[in-house]
Amino acid sequence: MKRKIIKQGAGGCTIFLPIKWVRKNSLYSGKEVEVTELDNNLIVSSPEKKNEKIKRVLLENGDSNSQINLLIGSTYRAGYSSTIVSFNQKTSLSNISEIVNNYTGLEITNQTVNEITIKSFLNNEKEEVENLIVKMFQITNTIVNEIDIEWEKIDFKKLEIMKNNIIKVGEHTLRTIHLNNYGEEKSYDYYDLVTQIQKISSDLTNLCNYYYKEKIEKTTLINKLKTKFGDIYHSYLKKNFQESSEVWITQYSELHEDFSPDKFNELIKVNDPIMVLYYHKIIERYSNIASRILSISI
Repeated sequence: MKRKIIKQGAGGCTIFLPIKWVRKNSLYSGKEVEVTELDNNLIVSSPEKKNEKIKRVLLENGDSNSQINLLIGSTYRAGYSSTIVSFNQKTSLSNISEIVNNYTGLEITNQTVNEITIKSFLNNEKEEVENLIVKMFQITNTIVNEIDIEWEKIDFKKLEIMKNNIIKVGEHTLRTIHLNNYGEEKSYDYYDLVTQIQKISSDLTNLCNYYYKEKIEKTTLINKLKTKFGDIYHSYLKKNFQESSEVWITQYSELHEDFSPDKFNELIKVNDPIMVLYYHKIIERYSNIASRILSISI
């Protein structure tokens, strides 16, 4: 194999590494390799690799998209580097490819009539977790602001894209948390926080779809959803115990106050009942996130 030398800067030179070798050794931009001089030879070696986790599964019903999606999602979050799926019957590769594309870094690397191999080429460095979680907060914050500002002219296609992005980033984050035991004793707090944000994005999208079908007028509940999410978002960014505790106490207290029997009846009188149920579900998730941020901040 030959490579051309490319001049770089005042006196440096670079070459391109073979992409197959890069992927095989799970390398990426910024990762270090070992360079050894041996006489006239220059040897480039990858760092010692961790043992690969490989999962083999037999699916009775290869046409069940829900089963395939559940399998791929579960093995992805569990940190398997390769999943080999066998089928008792011929199945549609296009359906599986569509599901695989929902997960960052997954590719189908081998296929026969009744078996496929799905491999992860994902960077699972724990340093990525913080940036991924902040990205999820940012996108969700954009969603709640769009809903509040553009209630009567919401771009549902844009909303769906943002929701799918949050879910995809969330799956990447959950995998990285699991593989690195991120946060150590607080690992579950991070894991639950991420899953709650994923669920909020779905709840908000479902709420908007309901509004579109029923033509519900905007209420003060929408603005409250925006304000409350902004509070927990800023609480996460600061991770200050005092502020986190105040945000959690406020979220928890208002949740129980708003849904005391008397207050709940008042909400139902002036708001669409389904809207109130969505509101309750979402702020309950807000309270759960605030609780996780409090634990992380200690």
